[in-house]
Amino acid sequence: MSEHDIKKDTWIKELVTKQQRNNLVQGLDRLCEVLYQTDQSWEVKLNQCLSENQRDLLIKLLQEQEIKFDDLNSIEKALIQMKIYALNLPILTLYLAIDLPIKHLFGIANWFEFNIGERVLLDICVDELLLGGAVIYYQGVRRDFSLRSKYMYYMNQGLIDIDTLLN
Repeated sequence: MSEHDIKKDTWIKELVTKQQRNNLVQGLDRLCEVLYQTDQSWEVKLNQCLSENQRDLLIKLLQEQEIKFDDLNSIEKALIQMKIYALNLPILTLYLAIDLPIKHLFGIANWFEFNIGERVLLDICVDELLLGGAVIYYQGVRRDFSLRSKYMYYMNQGLIDIDTLLN
């Protein structure tokens, strides 16, 4: 296997959440354990160790690195490289008022990658008290863009009166 920049591979674009990363790493660990066992075919091992989406990610990586499915040493190196890269992706914790579908999370992850210049994994937490918007934690910095914080700010400034809201 030649030197390869895994950051440029398309498989990484499919990894959006911290939970997806954790599930992938567990599957890769299981696959590494059975990789050299000869009692099962490569396809059986893949099906037993990885979900369909994870299999697709791995196959993309192997194809991009031009690794043949019978080259177990190169596959093992790719699995380890994939695991290390996934484990080292930065985590962005995102508190939302609602649980978003995965297609929206793809959009959010791509927005962050475009705007901060690196791929991040989203750790999504639902907090209905936010009312709307989001609270973001990234690299030790907290930014509150929630409706609740805006509401509290205006309340504290005396710009909103609770009686006005109730009537």
